Amino acid sequence: MTPGSIYSRLIPKSTGWAISRPAISARGCRSGSTKMVSDEFVQREILRLARNNHKSACISTRRISAFYNVPEARIRRQLTALAEQKKIRLTGWDGRAQRPYTEWASAEDFVNSHADGVHFHVDLLD
Repeated sequence: MTPGSIYSRLIPKSTGWAISRPAISARGCRSGSTKMVSDEFVQREILRLARNNHKSACISTRRISAFYNVPEARIRRQLTALAEQKKIRLTGWDGRAQRPYTEWASAEDFVNSHADGVHFHVDLLD
């Protein structure tokens, strides 16, 4: 994240409060080195980014994924979940043109078609 990028202005410098829960391993032991980021937090962050950018944003799943150390596919799944909940209007590149999420065959097709880290356009719905 470069100092002058849009992400440096939109993502707060101190986000430790949001990801302060220690991860719990399969055996139920807490691991102090790995932090969990909930799906709800990812959704709130996507909505916050769109809200901070006048109810519309161009979101890079690769950058959010790297910033919060979560898989990029998980970010894309949360984008589709928000679109299905009618909280956002989601548009993505289909290889030829921008296409609304509603025109894709399924959420998995939408998620899997963006493995190259392209940007998504998100508009908040009131």
